Amino acid sequence: MDPNLKSPRLERRILIKMRNVEFSYPGENFRLGIEALSFAGGARIALIGPSGCGKTTLAYLMAGLLRPSAGQVWALEQALHDATDAELRHFRRNRVGFVFQQFELLDYLSAEDNILLSDHLAGRVSRDRRDQARHLAKRVGVGHRLRHRPATLSQGERQRVAICRALLHEPRLLIADEPTGNLDPDTTELIMDLLHEQVGRLGCTFVMVTHDHALLQRFDHCLDCRAVSSEQSA
Repeated sequence: MDPNLKSPRLERRILIKMRNVEFSYPGENFRLGIEALSFAGGARIALIGPSGCGKTTLAYLMAGLLRPSAGQVWALEQALHDATDAELRHFRRNRVGFVFQQFELLDYLSAEDNILLSDHLAGRVSRDRRDQARHLAKRVGVGHRLRHRPATLSQGERQRVAICRALLHEPRLLIADEPTGNLDPDTTELIMDLLHEQVGRLGCTFVMVTHDHALLQRFDHCLDCRAVSSEQSA
């Protein structure tokens, strides 16, 4: 796919922007350098490339889970590079849905309460929110597993719980790190249908890290992370 090809849907304001960004992990031979990168609101972006090229690191920078060593990162009109830790937590909790590759579920909570984790952290879980969580869980095929803890769930079930948690608060930015990596082909289709259905309903920006090139036809743009050091936009 041509990363510079724009569809009419994408003629919107820029919601993710990076300028002169550098990032490296202490003690590791890794460096991510981005001169200029921007995504428009409503864009559906697939991040591809071999392991170790920086796909997950780039996704974490967009979500405010990592800070750049240098440069500027804006997301949803907020300057993440200048934000305090408290501001970043508020940003992630209220505006970003993130599906982690390793799920990041809490073992001592049920599947339902893992989906509702942000509400628990905020000290409020309404009946409407529980109903919404149960509807999402049923939609992805884990409605019958809501009382179970993560250790008793399969890899695919844990992935689906993590996806429900990311979607629950109707984020403006949805980022998924290999969300179908542990799923069989039929469940992969179900999950991708759900993600794109929700993205369309919410009108949010969707960024997905993937190694599965069979999924790329569903995206507006495909960004090879081996080449992000030059200016690109979507």
